[in-house]
Amino acid sequence: MAQIRSISDVRSTAELEEIAVPEWGDESTTVYVRALTAREVDNYQLGLMNQPKNERPHVTLARLRHANAKLVVMGACDEVGEPIFGDSDVSRLADQSNKGLAKVAEAIQRLSGLGDFAESAEALEGKSETARSSDFTSE
Repeated sequence: MAQIRSISDVRSTAELEEIAVPEWGDESTTVYVRALTAREVDNYQLGLMNQPKNERPHVTLARLRHANAKLVVMGACDEVGEPIFGDSDVSRLADQSNKGLAKVAEAIQRLSGLGDFAESAEALEGKSETARSSDFTSE
């Protein structure tokens, strides 16, 4: 086992996964997705927030329009991890089957460790220390 002693010891490998998306073609239609870097996740999440002018600093509004399509643009790739979509494709992706778009976006979220998908995967792999059932005890 290698121990991390400095930033030069950190080596990330690209996680790729091929997803079946028959909603975007036929039964043989697939797309590769990849895990996003921490910087890409930050940029994605910051892009979903908006701090209106003339408001207190703690006021933030969510801008969720085409959120899944934007995520797919960032994480859909070819078999070596190169992007297959660009920012100009967001609107056209948003016009596609939501079931297919959600399936691809969920895979990117899971691979990237985002939100509930990361927690679900962690629990399924047995890495969760508590089962949260204690949160729902009856008195």
